[in-house]
Amino acid sequence: MSNQIQILLSSFARAEVSDFILMSKSYYQTGDVTDECVTHHKFVDAPYKCFHLTVAKNAGSLGRAVLAKRMLPIRSQALSVTQVSDLLVNKNAANIYSISSLVKNYKSLETDIVIHTSNEQSQDLYEKFFKLTVVFECQAKGFPLRLVRPITKFFGTKVGAIFKPVEIAYRLALRSTFRIIDLFS
Repeated sequence: MSNQIQILLSSFARAEVSDFILMSKSYYQTGDVTDECVTHHKFVDAPYKCFHLTVAKNAGSLGRAVLAKRMLPIRSQALSVTQVSDLLVNKNAANIYSISSLVKNYKSLETDIVIHTSNEQSQDLYEKFFKLTVVFECQAKGFPLRLVRPITKFFGTKVGAIFKPVEIAYRLALRSTFRIIDLFS
């Protein structure tokens, strides 16, 4: 049995979905990250290429990340962008090398830009440990597309049912607005 750390990079397929979910279940009890259909849709059926990057030692997983590679058209050129997501490190077997290997191996994809979707737990890893150059920061803002859901959650199903016709008009207005924007862009 080898005591060496192995770095495995493979295209997402059914086997990778199973491995991904197995490691996810060791950290999360519920949610999309443990759902096979959601994971398959997100990584296997994606319109861009997704890779499952794992770091293993003695046939045991030390950590994983998903590398999604896509093209970003900017003016007359297209840049290769790799998005690092779903970074998860086995807390019982983690060491500095295994953590850094997960993100630093994006170089094998020959990408122009690396982006990541960090959260409160992983932000320090990306900023301080991996020392990826921050070119720009983005913050996502949103608004509900289905008004009835938050209304029902806070006020109950009877009040939510009253707002169903308002939601239909709201969604029609949104679709019309986006179609007009598409015409002029």
